[in-house]
Amino acid sequence: MDTMDRLSELIAKTEKLLDQLKSTFEIYEGFQYQRDDRNLEWQNFREKISQDQIEILTAIATQENLQDTIKKIAERNITIPSLLIDDINKIAYDTLGEIIIETNNEIPKIANDYLLMVETMISSL
Repeated sequence: MDTMDRLSELIAKTEKLLDQLKSTFEIYEGFQYQRDDRNLEWQNFREKISQDQIEILTAIATQENLQDTIKKIAERNITIPSLLIDDINKIAYDTLGEIIIETNNEIPKIANDYLLMVETMISSL
């Protein structure tokens, strides 16, 4: 193999590596954009929920005094616990595009996909 052939091969390999790097960078840029966009959605969600709703989310996320907390807040707001949870899920749906509290069982829980974000939001308050 002469010098020109080796040089051509080296250039071809370099171009292939540059294409891979460019593709990786575009994926990273897309991820960054999605992550930043998602953070804005969560910030918007946080701005729309009340202090009572934060208390409910905290109780559901930690599963500490859950029923008592929700019952007291419901009584304070002259409503029922399920409506309080529905209100939080409506705000979540309007701002995040998803509901975040699962109510399939008797005991509500934060959906696994959103638990970390809810915990992060709560801990930053």
